[in-house]
Amino acid sequence: MKIVILGSSDMLYSMIEGVLKTNAQIVGIMNWENTKKNKIKKLFKSDYTEKFIKQQKLPIIKANSANSPKFKNKLLKLNPDILLVGTWGEKIKKEVFDIPQIAAINIHPSLLPKYRGANPYSRAIMFGEKKTGITFHLINEKFDAGAILMQKEVDILNTDNAQTLKTRICKEVENLCPILIKKLDTEILMPIKQNEKDASYFGHIKPDEIIVIPQNMTFNEIHNKIRGLAPWQSTYLFYKNEYFKIFDYCETLSYKKRSKCNLCLKTKDNKFIYFKNLQAFGFLKKYYTATILNYLHR
Repeated sequence: MKIVILGSSDMLYSMIEGVLKTNAQIVGIMNWENTKKNKIKKLFKSDYTEKFIKQQKLPIIKANSANSPKFKNKLLKLNPDILLVGTWGEKIKKEVFDIPQIAAINIHPSLLPKYRGANPYSRAIMFGEKKTGITFHLINEKFDAGAILMQKEVDILNTDNAQTLKTRICKEVENLCPILIKKLDTEILMPIKQNEKDASYFGHIKPDEIIVIPQNMTFNEIHNKIRGLAPWQSTYLFYKNEYFKIFDYCETLSYKKRSKCNLCLKTKDNKFIYFKNLQAFGFLKKYYTATILNYLHR
């Protein structure tokens, strides 16, 4: 069985590791970091997945887009059985996903049809979910809407942030890829259509979604927002018409006296949240002094 893999970052690494555990042949890999949209960004960061691909001496496909004529022609020449996609930042056109002999399959880190779109790790935590998961589904002309081939639940721990959840999900992807490939090779899989009534779709995180206003939110809502965005996106406390970057916080049973750069506020559910080492967000981005915090807290 011949497989072409498209992906990025941890997900790409896990897909490759998973496929290498099978008898399938990886005939091409395209890294999202090498596409036209990411070439400048790549200059400023190291890509360990790219190094791993080269160490394994796996065939690299270079193209500006999965929808480019160059990639399409390469795919036709390779004639893969499966196109396996994960964490890919563009919608793949029908003329491309129809090329594989068996299927074009996307791996989405949520229990579809919930949390389609961007940032499913963050979204599941921000909405207080106790479980999320992984979905292997056929690619169609809509984002994350194709028929489901396989799913697995993954618990969300109260201590999880977006990165720790992503790490566990990607490890599961590595374990699940061989199972799926074996099923496709030896069984007849019946795709299950997604229930559109249960579907939810989210785009990229918006500026107003990174703001914490304690009097309008419960402690758990604040906790879930901060850890759901961490460590990729900072969150900001809005207080007395000022914004403060949040570094550390905890729940406290009673009001704590303010001190330099620390602030205790009551939440919507009448709990106290203690913010530590607050940093003013503004032109100079300096820590607010105890004098200014005292003034704001009057």
